Amino acid sequence: MRKKILGIIAVTLTASVLAATLTGCGTRAKATDQEVVMEEEPIIVTEEADSEEVTIETEDEITETEEVVADDGEADAEASYTEHEYFYVRDELDMTDATPMDMNALDVDGTTYTLNEAVNIYMPSSGALKGYTKPNIDVYVNSFNEDWYCLYFENEESPNNYVLVKAEDFLAASGMYEDMPVITADDIKFALIPQLSELAPDVDDEVYYIPLDQPTEEMTSVSEFTIPTYCKDVEGWMAQVIADNDFENYQFFYIEKVEDKSDEVNSCFRVTYGRQQKFAQ
Repeated sequence: MRKKILGIIAVTLTASVLAATLTGCGTRAKATDQEVVMEEEPIIVTEEADSEEVTIETEDEITETEEVVADDGEADAEASYTEHEYFYVRDELDMTDATPMDMNALDVDGTTYTLNEAVNIYMPSSGALKGYTKPNIDVYVNSFNEDWYCLYFENEESPNNYVLVKAEDFLAASGMYEDMPVITADDIKFALIPQLSELAPDVDDEVYYIPLDQPTEEMTSVSEFTIPTYCKDVEGWMAQVIADNDFENYQFFYIEKVEDKSDEVNSCFRVTYGRQQKFAQ
């Protein structure tokens, strides 16, 4: 075990002549014919490498390390923080695992939630670790996507009025996992087919979109996409999926969940489709 000597205190008291017992630091004494020397053993204070908190105590002062919370509840004694109303902000950003992201890729939310537990907060755009929230606070979600939730604090000034929280941390701390159902293939189907019908072009040929229970041989096109497992806006997500594909040119669709590519945070779905619409031939 590594030990570090923080200090050695040696106390030597010398009096020309002491006629009375010393009762404390700074006590006066009357002179006599004798000289008395009093010595105490050196006091050595050590710090163990694994200690979370160090206390050095003498007669005059007590010094303690400040313990802070970061990295999902683990103490980070290296960092210093400034307290705000709802969170603590690091005096220096932690760029170690910074994940740059496009703030324009977030979808508008506008809902207030309660965070029952403290979660790490990150700097918008750069994704650098910024600090952590206090537990049991109400937060306003400005926008979100499958990876991030952007929180807005009205009473804070820039750059602390907008902060990011990882989606998995936000969902767990807000209890949304408990209140929201898991997205299913039927949810995808009920969001996909009606939107395709609304997008159908105005042509003389008959246009229709039909979900099937099994794919057929003529359904040779395949598209996979991920969506938050506890998604609040399936229609909005499917609108983006439709924009990224050519579904409107086909008639038959088979939708399934890809279990080995899904987890508690994100779910993967596969759309197998085929048979071109007449207007697309």
